[in-house]
Amino acid sequence: MRLKQVLLVSAVVCSGFAPVHAYESFIPLGTGYSTNVGELPALNSDAQSLSAKTDVYETEIYRKALEQRNHNSAIKRFFSNSDFSTPDPFAY
Repeated sequence: MRLKQVLLVSAVVCSGFAPVHAYESFIPLGTGYSTNVGELPALNSDAQSLSAKTDVYETEIYRKALEQRNHNSAIKRFFSNSDFSTPDPFAY
């Protein structure tokens, strides 16, 4: 009985990480914006142009968010590795 509870709790906890993993392996959605879309839009149509523009915007938003996360991580690492107990040699 205890093993079943542990397995159930671990499955629930692990399922919470699925959206994080999906965001880290980002792929633009393409024509998947609606359940009403059953086929690809015709080439050079307005729908295809809209889908392409949306993919570009989505990718740019993802790229900027990724750069911001990497920058914040680097800043956090820098400040956590700094030793503030030593006096500043450049202070006058």
